[in-house]
Amino acid sequence: MKTSQKEIVLATLPSAAPKERLQAPKERLQVPKERLQVVVQTSATGGSRIEVRQQSQGDGVGWYTQSSLTLAADQIDDFRAALSAARMAAGQNGAESSCRVCEPPSAATLRVVRADSA
Repeated sequence: MKTSQKEIVLATLPSAAPKERLQAPKERLQVPKERLQVVVQTSATGGSRIEVRQQSQGDGVGWYTQSSLTLAADQIDDFRAALSAARMAAGQNGAESSCRVCEPPSAATLRVVRADSA
């Protein structure tokens, strides 16, 4: 027996467009055919988890999930800390010099609940 599950889309993030696409003339500008979607799933028993889906768009098919990563609710803070550390390491926010503690959480604190790939 399958338990009912409620899903709420929290965010849909367009794919990072290649530099050439952003600089192309308007008539050649293409709509991205990839995106990330962040979804919260709540089960009938009250448990919840977050799923990050990498999706592609196909002609005649629409949007479909290529792969996904599911995190338990108690992992969200550690995942957020790991993303912040990755952002600082990549120099995306210009705050690396003011960062005092940039270490991500230990690998032992993060566990993948489910990861799917097409």
